[in-house]
Amino acid sequence: MTVSAVSDDFSGEIERFEEEAWVDMFQAVPLAMAAQLGLAHERLDACNAFFCRAIPFIHFNSTGSSLGLDAEVSEDVLSELVREYRSRGVSKFWIHHTPHAQPEELPAMLLASGFVVSSGWDRIYRAPAELASPRPTARDFTVRVVDSVTASAWASFIDEAYGLPTSPWLLALVNRPHWRHYALEEGGRIVAVRSVYARGEWAWLGVDAPVPGLMTQDFELDYRLLHAIIADQTKGGVQHIVGDIEVPSDTRDTAAYRDAEALGFTAIYRRVNYQFTFA
Repeated sequence: MTVSAVSDDFSGEIERFEEEAWVDMFQAVPLAMAAQLGLAHERLDACNAFFCRAIPFIHFNSTGSSLGLDAEVSEDVLSELVREYRSRGVSKFWIHHTPHAQPEELPAMLLASGFVVSSGWDRIYRAPAELASPRPTARDFTVRVVDSVTASAWASFIDEAYGLPTSPWLLALVNRPHWRHYALEEGGRIVAVRSVYARGEWAWLGVDAPVPGLMTQDFELDYRLLHAIIADQTKGGVQHIVGDIEVPSDTRDTAAYRDAEALGFTAIYRRVNYQFTFA
């Protein structure tokens, strides 16, 4: 796969846009669900922070990945984060670290503060470019935009894929400004989903199931879904699309990378997820 270096400023623009999507997502949580699960978002001095007391899920208990991009992270900042998450009663939380975060010694500081490396994701980016025609297939695929009629089936598919009770939250995102949800059907049955948060010329890809390479080895599903999403979003004026490959490869030669490259994406850097677990 093509690998492109980006500047610190551009990395910050990308990561802040993703955080914007997550902040908006947390703002949509129904109040009763937020109280029941301890779901909350707070803007701390150093970063955005997301909490979910009842579900120890990486996306629900993490700092925004712009941490260290706007200002250097100190040991005091890390201590404050640990105290804040402890006070929320979560069992573990994650920091998403990008190679542009400051100081350069931050990975060593995290390890010294009790964090461990738990996973990593390769950030992929699609610049303005023509979208090639999809490769031929004999499979019976249809991509639909989720609406009020199909929302329940879409939300149930995601909850079943992840084993999570998030349908009320997901349903609150249907017809919400800036959000658009897509479902891939095969033979009339939902087989894959992805959501897009878009504002202006930017779009972020998230809420995907099944995750290619992790939850399924059928990479054709995500390729078909992403092709339709890119076509729809660029038609609407989007120029910059960001996402992740969640099963990274150092050689970047897996099906996920090859499909992403065929769709116009390049890999720009790896985000490393550092986990802190409370005793």
